[in-house]
Amino acid sequence: MPDSLQHYLQQHPPLRQLRTRLQEQQRLLRQVQQWLPAPLSIHCHNAAWQHTQLILAADSPVWADQLRYQAPRLLQHLRTTYPSISTIRVYSRPTLNPTDLLRPAPPAQHRCTRKQAQVVSDSACYIKDQTLCTALKKLAQTLSAEKSQNHFHSAN
Repeated sequence: MPDSLQHYLQQHPPLRQLRTRLQEQQRLLRQVQQWLPAPLSIHCHNAAWQHTQLILAADSPVWADQLRYQAPRLLQHLRTTYPSISTIRVYSRPTLNPTDLLRPAPPAQHRCTRKQAQVVSDSACYIKDQTLCTALKKLAQTLSAEKSQNHFHSAN
């Protein structure tokens, strides 16, 4: 960390407290990870205190379930260092890869069957509300146009 930033963090009490709290959470997370089995330890990515409760976050619901399963054993180990700990709460919070945020979403694929297009067309005939009837007829025409562009899957 550059000296100027280090100095700035030391001179501003709220930032200093925040930095201290983050360092404590990182230290706690490393201790928790040491007591977890190898595949699970890398999926536990956050540890924090809330009164006498230890809160852990896993990167998916599957790993959160595995972490819950390990919680009683973990609680026994951690009580030797932290006797005030009463419970462990686990939740799932997926982590994001920063490059995923920059990648554009794949284009939506509109797929319709001939049967679905026919249902929309037939439904328009039975609708008394003229606005809705017109909208359904227009949708049926759009679906028919897509059909000619090979956007349909063959279906029943």
